[in-house]
This record gives sequence, structure tokens and C-alpha cells, in this order.
Amino acid sequence: VFRLQNHSRQLDEERRINEARNQFIASVSHELRTPLTPVVALSHEMRDRVAEFTPGEIGEFAATIAKESADVSAIVEDLLAAARIEIGQLAMSPQTVDLWEIVESALAAFGEMTDVTVDVAGSVVADPGRLRQIVRNLIGNARRYGGPQVEVSSLLAGDQVMLTVADSGSGIPPELQEWVFEPFASAHRIEGVPTSVGLGLTVSRNLATMMGGTLGYSYEDGWSRFSLTLPAAPST
Repeated sequence: VFRLQNHSRQLDEERRINEARNQFIASVSHELRTPLTPVVALSHEMRDRVAEFTPGEIGEFAATIAKESADVSAIVEDLLAAARIEIGQLAMSPQTVDLWEIVESALAAFGEMTDVTVDVAGSVVADPGRLRQIVRNLIGNARRYGGPQVEVSSLLAGDQVMLTVADSGSGIPPELQEWVFEPFASAHRIEGVPTSVGLGLTVSRNLATMMGGTLGYSYEDGWSRFSLTLPAAPST
């Protein structure tokens, strides 16, 4: 009986791992295929029929290709960061970083954005590339799942700077507000569509911790807020 019970538990665990693996493969495939489809289609059109398009149309095609390619790059960057964090081989290069420059750079990856209000100032001690990755993830998350309005703001609190990305959406249920930071978690599910890879928030929190900061979530007064705290740069 004991051997049968033990064998049954092993089968259940193997089944769970297999299902998780299949879900992860489906999610990654969906996440990569979504931005790659227009990249492939438009690049082929420009290669085969470029003389038929106006300069304005070619400019629009190029802008779309650039935006979707940036999405692919972001997904791959999160996957690589997650793998390096897991084996303890993610290098950090902390330095004084201007918040406005980081936010501006992160926003540029999304193209023209008229629905985002930015009010940030000050400097923090962080790895610029990894901070940009966090900000990009938070803004992308707000635009994908949040409400029509997105605000990015900062606040100096003692020796810490808090950078907040807020949106006017319905928010995350209280019971899921910590769970969304778990690997492969997603609080937003659409019937018939594979969920997102679910690494963005996990990677972002780990990166924040590695840079001496924190990343948390709250919902107040109709606004969903992800708040990142990092050490403020010493005043000169």
C-alpha cells in the first residue's frame, strides 16, 4: 500500500510538472508569436513590394516593426534575467542614475503614448539597464491590463526614492496581490488565450531587491499602483 501511495504521489508530481511545462511553452510561444507575426508580415511586404508603398506607409511599417521587435526583445530579456537570477549569475553595475532619463528611455520602447502622464525627478543608485527593465515591465503591465490612464511619478522619502506606476483600472483582487509576483503567475486570464509568460513582475521584484530596493502593489482611490523604492543618490 505504501509503495502504491508513493508511486501515486510521484505520478501526480510528474503530471503537475508536465502540465506546468506545457503551459509555459504555450505561453512563451503565444507571447513571442504575437509581436513576431506583424514583424515577419511587414518585413516581407517591404522586401517584395516596397515600390508600391508611399514614404508615409513605409514609415508606419518601420515604426510597427521597431515597436514589435522591442516587445520580443523585452520578453527574451526577462527570460534571460530569470534564468541568471535562478543560478546566481546576474551581474549588477550600480551607479547614479537620473530617473527622468530612465523613464523616458523605457517609454520610447512603446512608441507614441498619449495616455501616460510623467512627473518624475531625482536620481537613484541602481544598475541603469536593470532599472529600465523594471520600469518597462511596470508600464507595459499597466498598459496591457490597467485602465485608460497611466501615471508615472516619483517621491523622495528620506534616503529612498519611490517610483510609482499607476493606472486607473479595476486593480488586482486582494488575495492575488502578492501572488502576481510569483513566477509564471497571471491575475488576468482570457478564455481560450494562453496567459502571459508571467515573469515580468517576478523579475522586476528580484531586480529591485538585488539593487537594495523593494517592489510592491497597492490599490487605493480607484488607482492600481506598483511602487518601486530604491536608494537615493547622495546629494553633491
